[in-house]
Amino acid sequence: MKKVTNILGALAIAAALTAGFTACTNEDTLLEEQQTVQAPTYSVSIPANIGGAETRAVELGTGDKAGYLVSTFEVEDKIFATVISNGDTQGAYSSQLKPDAAGKTANIVSATGSGVSFYNENGAVTLAGNETLLLVNRCRSGKSSFDYTDQDGTISGDNGLTRRDYSCATVTVQSLTGGVLTTTKADFQNAQSMYKFTFTGLPTGVGVKSVKISSGSNKLVREYWPEKSLILPTCASVTITLGDAARTANGAGVVYAALRFQELSANATDNITFTVTGTDDKTYTATKTSPVGGFNNGKYYTSTIALLPQELLGGRFTINDSGTKVCFAPGNLQATYSTNHSWTWHFAEHQWDFIGNAAGNTCINGNGTMSASGTVDLFGWVGSSNTTWTGVAQYGITNSMETDGTTSYGNSTSDALKSDWGNIISDGYTWRTLTMAEWKYVFERRTSGTTVGQIGVTQNCATNARYTLAKINTDNGSNGVKGIILFPDNVEIATSEFSNRGNIYGSKSTQNKNNTTTECTTAQWAALAAKGCVFLPCAGYRSGSTVYKVGTTNPAGYYWSSSPHTSVVSEALYVVFGTGALNLESETFRRTGCSVRLVREVE
Repeated sequence: MKKVTNILGALAIAAALTAGFTACTNEDTLLEEQQTVQAPTYSVSIPANIGGAETRAVELGTGDKAGYLVSTFEVEDKIFATVISNGDTQGAYSSQLKPDAAGKTANIVSATGSGVSFYNENGAVTLAGNETLLLVNRCRSGKSSFDYTDQDGTISGDNGLTRRDYSCATVTVQSLTGGVLTTTKADFQNAQSMYKFTFTGLPTGVGVKSVKISSGSNKLVREYWPEKSLILPTCASVTITLGDAARTANGAGVVYAALRFQELSANATDNITFTVTGTDDKTYTATKTSPVGGFNNGKYYTSTIALLPQELLGGRFTINDSGTKVCFAPGNLQATYSTNHSWTWHFAEHQWDFIGNAAGNTCINGNGTMSASGTVDLFGWVGSSNTTWTGVAQYGITNSMETDGTTSYGNSTSDALKSDWGNIISDGYTWRTLTMAEWKYVFERRTSGTTVGQIGVTQNCATNARYTLAKINTDNGSNGVKGIILFPDNVEIATSEFSNRGNIYGSKSTQNKNNTTTECTTAQWAALAAKGCVFLPCAGYRSGSTVYKVGTTNPAGYYWSSSPHTSVVSEALYVVFGTGALNLESETFRRTGCSVRLVREVE
């Protein structure tokens, strides 16, 4: 079919969650292209058109077809026919046919100019009239099936949309005169839909190397044989790989795809997951929900898809009444000092990791200097009124015990952070520290839409669940790690996903005075993290070069906000929690070393 040009957006796909994957079979079911027995031949010229008012195809529609794409024939299209009278859909193909002209209408004629023979599953057919013929347009793919694998993400590349513009039509034989075959008109209908995906959220300069598209309902089709009414196999995913030329031609983050989905029931939806490998060889993911009832073959869908790096937490958290959402960094902020006197800033490897009273936190000397190599993860709060500290000292790596002043932690109640900790992370994303009002919203005001309890049972089920004091990895031999679990927006969590369910705090909280702490094993925590839950460990606090409130006895977590105390110049606001308690909008001296968990705004 004709090259696709100037494709514009038409229908949008809504946002959603995803599900698992199912393995595919490699069973080979290639069809015979020709039968070797003698068969009568016919002169064929079948009048045909392609596409209806709502079809996607190869040119942008105008007039009453504006907003849709309209299919056209190309003379290079490869069309085959099989006899399917009496419900027979097991036939072999005829000789190859083709359109005699490019455009919206054409006559379907012999590809070689010689006579055409017809077959069904039993062999050659002598036509007598009234037979039903299935016409199958394989475009220029050269495939024996409608094959949706090995796409290159382009419009008109060697494995682009024009090579996947498959369509079918049925006609009835009306008369046979002198070997000349006359049929009803062929109205070709597209066998799949086309999609334009625009991926956002990739770092500057990073493009899409490949994208795996997965169906949570296992409705995505890899190959389809219309003459056999055979879909083999349906599969959970199709992968599209782009080259440099495709990325340049498409534009930033754009991928085109021809996809066929099996039908859903009238009120059902499918969860579609996109797993993108960037040109930086990192993995990025997102999920969307299909329209109710699924996708309609023959339409053109567009969607802008916001990706997140796979190593980031996928859970979204609303932080204000305006609906701004963030995801949390995958671990507490850390700064590692090496023996060559250089600093490396990064996130902790795991959400539960912290340094505590160990080398790094205990090796801080003066402003930004260390007595030995190590990793720091407890930082002082330095205000913008500080006029002297530079380097890592401006991020609070100092053992200074001064309470306030322009040469220490600042001396203004209207201070912002001298340099937000998010500024030091250079991974292509914009990180920042939550304000105290945003922390409070996450813990106290957020309408999360998350439930924790027995799925489908409202009794003793926490609604709009926001957090629970917790101990995770209880099976790792060290009695687990204490902290707090934040529940993301819009997930369902069953009581069975914990080994001990403690108090769950939300719009409808569930509390049990005899069991205040939620506990889960390493595997249970991994499953909760996969749902987007966040864990903030009890990492203690630092005073000078000594760390307190860590270990197994009454540990606590202290997490900075970006908000200063509005009446005490030497203090700033933080979140503190420990066994059985959470205190929001607490204040402490800016010189106190506290944990930092950064966030990134997402769609």
